[in-house]
Amino acid sequence: MGSTWTSTPDKYGTTDVFGTKKDTPVYLQFVPGIVLDVVVNSNSAAYTTIRDLNSVIAKSHVSNDVEQDSVNKTRYYPLMRGIVDVPTKGDPVLLCTFGGVNYYIGPISPMNNPNFSMDHLDIQNYNLGEGGGKVSIKDRMKISKNFTTVGVRRLQKLFNPDLDGEQKVINEVHGDLIYEGRHGNSIRIGSRE
Repeated sequence: MGSTWTSTPDKYGTTDVFGTKKDTPVYLQFVPGIVLDVVVNSNSAAYTTIRDLNSVIAKSHVSNDVEQDSVNKTRYYPLMRGIVDVPTKGDPVLLCTFGGVNYYIGPISPMNNPNFSMDHLDIQNYNLGEGGGKVSIKDRMKISKNFTTVGVRRLQKLFNPDLDGEQKVINEVHGDLIYEGRHGNSIRIGSRE
């Protein structure tokens, strides 16, 4: 489930008039989660109907259950109608629920890397597996074996005297709207002088 009620940890709880700490209920509209499976075509394992295209199976990091069910996997649909940045397995996302429908936003980018961001809230990423056997980094991070991780950096907009004219302020250029793909592909919509 996406949006949920939870309580603050003891260190953030409030104190009553007698000085006793107590949990404070908090409503989270957007809940962090991790993608476990992605439906990109009708051959995807989680595909059942055409509505499922670009949906994800994800697990929330926050639960209103007494014990969070680690096998609780729920389907989430893209929140935005016309723009979808389809996550990959292992991507961190924000989950929410509106009108009884589960949605996702993301992938989010805690590492500010357009290629892939490790889900730093998923503590099971560091589980070495049963029996202490060898487990690959992709398995630990729940990344698809078909996904290629590459060292792609964010795009920059450097000052260009031929396009920007006279530089009035040193090292100051306004930003653009950029659609960055995972593997160095991009579209920049912006302006110069």
